[in-house]
Amino acid sequence: MILALIIYDRLHNIEAWARCKPATPVYVIHTGRDRDRCREICDAAGFTYVSRENIGLDIGALQDVFQERLEGFPNDWDRLLWITDDVIPVNPNWLEPFESSTADLAAFQVSLSPVRHVRTVAYCITKELSRQITFPADPVTTKDHGYYFEYRGGEDTLTAQAEALGATIEQVSPTGLWDQGYGKRPERLHEHLSNFGGPAVVDVYIERKWPHKLNPAFAYNVHAGYPVQRIREWLDTQRVLYHINTKYMTKVFTHSGATGDIIFSLPTIKAMGGGHLCITPGNEVMRQRAEAVKPLLEVQDYITGVSIVKYKPAGSIDLDKFRKYAGHHNNLVEAHFKGQGLKPSRWQDGWLTVPESPSPGGMYAVINVTTNYADPNFDWKAEVDYLFTIADDVVMVGYESEWKALNDDRVKFYDCDFLGAACFIRDAVMFTGCYSAMSTIAMGLGIPHRLVQAPGHTCSSLLEERETIVNL
Repeated sequence: MILALIIYDRLHNIEAWARCKPATPVYVIHTGRDRDRCREICDAAGFTYVSRENIGLDIGALQDVFQERLEGFPNDWDRLLWITDDVIPVNPNWLEPFESSTADLAAFQVSLSPVRHVRTVAYCITKELSRQITFPADPVTTKDHGYYFEYRGGEDTLTAQAEALGATIEQVSPTGLWDQGYGKRPERLHEHLSNFGGPAVVDVYIERKWPHKLNPAFAYNVHAGYPVQRIREWLDTQRVLYHINTKYMTKVFTHSGATGDIIFSLPTIKAMGGGHLCITPGNEVMRQRAEAVKPLLEVQDYITGVSIVKYKPAGSIDLDKFRKYAGHHNNLVEAHFKGQGLKPSRWQDGWLTVPESPSPGGMYAVINVTTNYADPNFDWKAEVDYLFTIADDVVMVGYESEWKALNDDRVKFYDCDFLGAACFIRDAVMFTGCYSAMSTIAMGLGIPHRLVQAPGHTCSSLLEERETIVNL
């Protein structure tokens, strides 16, 4: 099975799908503008980007896929899950009903109005059936063609054709997906946010309308920390009675710093009640590092989601304000608190947690040697000698090139991402490291650690009881 998402201009819905991490290959068929931005979001999510002109809307794209003529889209699938940009997942089991269905056409919803038909916003179809389906025109070019194919075409609708071919049709459990375009049950957006995280949302419920184009039954969702006051100012000009529900608002934080700076910002995010973190890397190297640390950030229970974006969302909380209080001799955890006008709360016991994972076992120590913020005169051989007095093995995490430069055959190298390194460090009897992302992880886990102080950079020390500066 493969998943095709049909996106016109709701690029934020790609991010919604990325947050649920689909366990099936995802192809985004993009028919709108801002293609570079859409491709960027797809690349970050691990989705395959397919560009198509918006001819015939979603049914035109479907025709190209069924007739195997959409460039960049694979033709060797056995089952296709077709979902338009009206629909987002709201609970982790959204895929299971489609996977377990044996029907030739498994629908998110079979509607009885105006006639019985499979709604084409979300359904799964077999390759064999797709090859036999015909369309009202070739190519499909208009909305009317789409309506004819879905429910106006009598014997020529998708549903009628499938039944005439002897195909089985089933409506699967619809509880895992939400059709935003249908306008009902806006609380399902909060279900998505609670299960997968996401940006701030404010619901604006129109309680009563005067003659106006606004739909009184619809919840207008404002993403990415849009200021509530701006919403009120706009609604006050619209001659409607309204209610703004802020119960489920999620704070949005932004940070453009290095990996260690981001980890040092987490106690502040936690103290402010948690929320969604947007990272705005300044270059490609920083973006790659942000992608690498993202899984570690996402498992923190006070982080509702992590996005890597070009621009800071309007109304977000700017964590970069810590720089006003940062310096070579200032504690960077407390600098983040001060940047938000807060008195530092208790963070010395740690602020990182990691899931249980298989441990290498035995008594081992972990080191991290780096050329960044390092002490060139530090005797790493002597440190390894010491670690072997308290552990059976010494393992290095970080870059393989730096492990080779260490040139100590007694030390093993462990290749892992930041989340894997955090799990590894948590279970070690001791960690020794230079000032780096790995040392900030050890600090954040609240475990005993030995810090190789960078000359002239005492900001690397948190000056707390679990820390030993080994080169003073």
